[in-house]
Amino acid sequence: MNPIKRLYKNRNTIREKNLSENIDIWRFILDNIEDDKVFTKAMNHETLQFKLKNQNLKNKNIEFIIGTEKVLTSIASQIFKMNAIEFGVENIEDIKLDLIKKKISSILNSPSEIQAHFCKNPNKQTCDETLQTLMLNEKINDLGLHASKAKPYMYIFNGSFTKKNKGAKSIDVFIAEKNLLSDAYFLNTKKFSNKLILLGYQKTIMVSGGHQNNQLKDILSFINQADEYIKNNNDKVFFFVQADGDYCVANMGKIIEEIKNKNRIFAGTTIEIIEGIKDVSKKV
Repeated sequence: MNPIKRLYKNRNTIREKNLSENIDIWRFILDNIEDDKVFTKAMNHETLQFKLKNQNLKNKNIEFIIGTEKVLTSIASQIFKMNAIEFGVENIEDIKLDLIKKKISSILNSPSEIQAHFCKNPNKQTCDETLQTLMLNEKINDLGLHASKAKPYMYIFNGSFTKKNKGAKSIDVFIAEKNLLSDAYFLNTKKFSNKLILLGYQKTIMVSGGHQNNQLKDILSFINQADEYIKNNNDKVFFFVQADGDYCVANMGKIIEEIKNKNRIFAGTTIEIIEGIKDVSKKV
């Protein structure tokens, strides 16, 4: 299966999982949560944060409790922004548990294709990046290399690595020999200056639009930061942009044109990046 089909299939699989989890939470709220079990705090004009009081809520684990709090907060926001007239709400503080339960009942009585719109969007769960990394590992492990999420979260700015993300671009994926972890590398980069390191920026943009145009700017900015790093450092660090989706393919010419140091920076779809990694591993 080609990468785009796998990315779409993965999104749908996660969407189904999110719906199943949400249905459990919605029913739990209807059957078990009462006013005396919650307290609320208005965080801004559109956000009413819910917290469940410390008590044994049917022996649910902490992840489920946190998920329930997030659902309560999210539905309160939906009511205020989309159903204020129908529910007679003027301020976010006016939303009480009975209104949230009324909204949940409406959702549960809707077809599953409608219910899915009230669940977490898979695109906001870094599911694409996770699958992109997995697809890399399927092909590069035979080279003795391993791709993983860069931890701690690292960024590149002004020719250096930093943990601060202000004005910087994230390093989404770290590739090195299998026994070299990203936290050890970023703790002392000079110690591994003779090691092959590949640092990647991952994007999946299926269709064009205003937000997508901003994402393209992010890609170009990462390339500029990578070029700046190469100017300031003499090591074996390579950079790549793994960009999938029709929008990325249509704009790949712009992306590649932005690269100044084409010896140590490359860009392409997942399939092209795999070939690029293979080429780099032969040269170093």
